[in-house]
Amino acid sequence: MKSPIIVVHQGFSEYLTLCLLKAQQYNPSTPIVLIGNEDNRHLSDLIPDLIHVIPDQNGYDVRSLKKNYKHRNIQTEHVKEYELLCLLRWFFVRDFMKQNGIERCLHIDSDVLLFCDVWQAGEPFRNYGMTLAPWGDPNNMIGHTCFINDLQLLERFCNTVQEYYYDAEKSRFLDELYADLLKKKICRYAISDMTFLKIFCDENPQSIGNVSDIINDATFDNRITSCLGGYAANSRLIKNEMKKILFENKIPYCWNKTLHKKIRFHSIHFHGNMKYMMKYFFQENVNYYSDILLERAKIKLRKII
Repeated sequence: MKSPIIVVHQGFSEYLTLCLLKAQQYNPSTPIVLIGNEDNRHLSDLIPDLIHVIPDQNGYDVRSLKKNYKHRNIQTEHVKEYELLCLLRWFFVRDFMKQNGIERCLHIDSDVLLFCDVWQAGEPFRNYGMTLAPWGDPNNMIGHTCFINDLQLLERFCNTVQEYYYDAEKSRFLDELYADLLKKKICRYAISDMTFLKIFCDENPQSIGNVSDIINDATFDNRITSCLGGYAANSRLIKNEMKKILFENKIPYCWNKTLHKKIRFHSIHFHGNMKYMMKYFFQENVNYYSDILLERAKIKLRKII
């Protein structure tokens, strides 16, 4: 199989469809793989050439991680299932690559829209084993746009995750870190796959590239609600937090105030409750801000009536 774009998603959401379609639109010759479940199997009938795979939940590593996983998060059991899946997905991607003899892939989250030929845009990261992006705090890295160029490095990351649940000393470290986060009231995400990605990145700095670096006046978005790095904000939607993305010839750009130039965005990451915006950006519409504000006004009006 040619190097694919891989998405891992359990269940069905409208935004998942948008993610897959946009990836295919800009990468028509690249296999698009959805590692999913029965709830989204029907997408293989709706999206031409989509490869739908249901992962093996009974493999030794998967069963062991499920058995030993400790939920270090103040939120509900629903969040526990989500956080566990965020860890398991790296094992699913690893297993799919090994089973199909794949040496290289791009793994994206289902809340990412691509606006580029990923192999051309990702060429500057070719010498890194993997790519990650900073979340914006010292405890987390995110893998929402992860070029995996070295399967052995991914294997090592999976082993690292296992060690922190199997080894008593490392498990105590997670307990202490979680307690510290609670004390500092930094507990929105608590201990998650982003924690392990940060640990692994610190241990392998030469092997992991920052996919949100600006290269040739272009970048992959870390998250739409982060203006770190000098990006212009659109205060009409989320004051001083959301990037002011503008489309030119159907390509997204954002003005960088530090560099005094516009930066092309190869992708946009709609994390958390920003996913509802994906349908507007999917259309590559220069007027999407007005569309969003209009929908908000209609919702408020319906509540008044």
